[in-house]
Amino acid sequence: MCSSDLCAIDGVFEEFRSPFFGRTGVQFWWGGFDFAVLLFTGRHLAAPDARGYIMRYDLDAEQLNAGFWPGDDNAPEARFWAYVVPRPDGCEVAPIRPAPAAWVEAISEWILSYEQVRASDDPRRAILDFLNSVYGVAVTNGGWDAAALHYTPPPPAPRA
Repeated sequence: MCSSDLCAIDGVFEEFRSPFFGRTGVQFWWGGFDFAVLLFTGRHLAAPDARGYIMRYDLDAEQLNAGFWPGDDNAPEARFWAYVVPRPDGCEVAPIRPAPAAWVEAISEWILSYEQVRASDDPRRAILDFLNSVYGVAVTNGGWDAAALHYTPPPPAPRA
């Protein structure tokens, strides 16, 4: 993994979030050392009491959170991950693309191996398929209003 990979991932994350009409961001989390894209619908949730301060107030809004994590000593394989808050019913059996992606109940996230993405014919497409299929679960299983959350840019102004 090199810095050009992170730049490429950033471009894919920006492409993914660009049509979303809501609060979004791409950010680097120093504490977990992961690079993430977030989509917030604007709907508030009750903050969970059983989490630490940061996670408690991170989980007080309906959101899709996805990203890249380089791994650590306990889990050395780099991967892409995603989850939806609140957790949609049936998400653990929802079809996620590309085919190697899978739900991991122990961490309540979908996982896609970085190595599988890197070795694919089109890594950009593999990441976009992963992100878009998770977004599809948010819409289908989580009740997100896809039409209301889609941004259509206005037509360009005529040139004088």
